[in-house]
Amino acid sequence: MKQRNILTIVFTLFCVATIMAQNVDNEKTGILLVHYGTSNDKSRAQTIDKLNSRVAETFPDCAVVEAYSAPSVIKTLAKRGIKKLYISQALDSLKALGCNKLVVQSTMLLDGVMTE
Repeated sequence: MKQRNILTIVFTLFCVATIMAQNVDNEKTGILLVHYGTSNDKSRAQTIDKLNSRVAETFPDCAVVEAYSAPSVIKTLAKRGIKKLYISQALDSLKALGCNKLVVQSTMLLDGVMTE
């Protein structure tokens, strides 16, 4: 329940920031969701993937791109054929999509422990 409340707060703050960013006409807005990341497929499907989908559904006029901030998670997933972008790669992707406004939302609000 606590995790759901935190996700609701994050999503609400995110909505407000995005609405503010979209007030300028003739500019394409990109949304960059920055996650620490996880190599646990079940956890990722239940949290990160759902959040990404919800943001994309809520803001269909925006380009939504995710990035992971943990190089170790990106490398672990790459070994399994799952590609996740570093923050710099995600920014390049949004630029290539023609975004000239950007909203960056970090989802790293919960304490966590990285296990090897």
